[in-house]
Formats: sequence, structure tokens, C-alpha cells
Amino acid sequence: MSSAYVEQNGENSCSLSLTEAEQITEKYMQTLKITDYTIVQTLDAIRHPQHYTINASFAVEPPAEETEPATDSYLFYASRSLNNLSTLYTSETFSTTLTDYSNAKYDSNGGFIFSADESNTFYGFESLTASIDSNGLSYLIWNNPMQADTIEAKTSPTLSFDQIDAIAKAQIDFMSIWNSSPFDPLSIADCEYTVTSIEYGLIRISDSKHKSYSLVPAWFYMLKPDESGILYKSSYVIINAIDGSIYNPFIGTLEPTDNNQTNK
Repeated sequence: MSSAYVEQNGENSCSLSLTEAEQITEKYMQTLKITDYTIVQTLDAIRHPQHYTINASFAVEPPAEETEPATDSYLFYASRSLNNLSTLYTSETFSTTLTDYSNAKYDSNGGFIFSADESNTFYGFESLTASIDSNGLSYLIWNNPMQADTIEAKTSPTLSFDQIDAIAKAQIDFMSIWNSSPFDPLSIADCEYTVTSIEYGLIRISDSKHKSYSLVPAWFYMLKPDESGILYKSSYVIINAIDGSIYNPFIGTLEPTDNNQTNK
């Protein structure tokens, strides 16, 4: 949730401390033998408690009036970890379903139309979400669990950070021009974004048919939360650390690029 929302609704009233809640989450992960995941993000969680009742006819009756939202629990997000490097939590890289809209057409209502033989929706990213409240574990969801079959290389040469940074700056400049274009219907000219941190983590790269995937290191240029409507941790640009290619987290593939850095 956004920090502004937390400030508006008060501090977390969960009787467990953050450390205690994290220990409960890790214990359940161990019980399920999820040993190659690590917690990468923790958020205060807001719930809208609605106390439904069952009448004499066994019909569910909604509450007479809505109750105020309460910050009373924690959300933990965990992802796969290899060699102490994890998939970073962002609003893009934790999507549970991915859809490729590149070949879609529009209907009269602005909806998407896909050809009958086109496979456009495929596995989203791996993630584990746990909700902890004062009573302990509220729910645990393990999305798209996958099995690591082979390790192609334990270590791999990567570009220097200066090379990565040059690629990222060029991409950000390009995206800034595209976002401010008056000819683009998707333009967000009134939005200004600020990169507040640069982080190192794993990305999952899909093959062309979305049948197999590879995990490789990458640099994440992160946006400032609460800025221009951004409520969650989000990335502006993600750069493959090995060859400097641009990562598209919305479909999990690498974008064609000619940045001249891979030859240096």
C-alpha cells in the first residue's frame, strides 16, 4: 500500500511484531519445503472488515453499514533465490498471469480480439504471498511454482555498471520522449517519474513459445512510490546484466536492442 494510505489509516495494529510475523511465514515455507525462496518485500495490509451474519433461514445477511478499513496485518512476498540473488518484488515482476497483446486487434468497444489459434496468455511469475494477522497465518498463496531443471552456468560475465547505466539512461530518455508524445493515445504527458534507487536481482526470461524460462541477473531502475499514482514498488527500466538488453516484464521477454555495449 502507499505510505500516504498508511498515514491516513494509522499504524499497524497487529499484535505480532514484524519480526514475529516474518518468522511465522518462514516456518510455513520450511514446512512446505520451499527452501529456495526468500522474503523480498513486506507491506502493511489494510482490510475492510465486513461482519456478515446468517439468519434463521440460513441466508447470509450483509452488514447494516460498512466498517472503516483497518491496518491490522502484514503481507509478505517471497520469490526464488539463487546464489543469494533473488527476483525483486515489483508490481510488474509479481504478475500471476502474462498476456501478449502485440498481435491483438480492437473491437468496436475498444476491447482486444485475438485469433482463434493464437496463444496469448501464459504463466505469470513465481511468487509466494503470505498474510499474517494477530491470529497467525491468514492465507498463503504460491503462484506458478516451477522446477529448476538445469544450471547452465554458476557464474557469468556481466557488463560493467557504467555500461549498464549508459544503456539505462538512453532508454529512459527514449521513454520520456515517447511518454510526452501528443500523437500517442497512451501518452502520459502530465506524469513525471523519478528513479530513486537502482537494485540488482533476478529476471525470468521466457523462450519464444513461453514453454521454458531462464533466470539471469539484471539491474532494476526503480521508481519512487506515491509519485504520479504509483502505489507499489515499480520499475522504470530493467537491464539484463549479461548483455545489456532491455527486459519487458509485462511478457517476460527481452526487447531487440542495439546499444553497442555488448561489443565492448
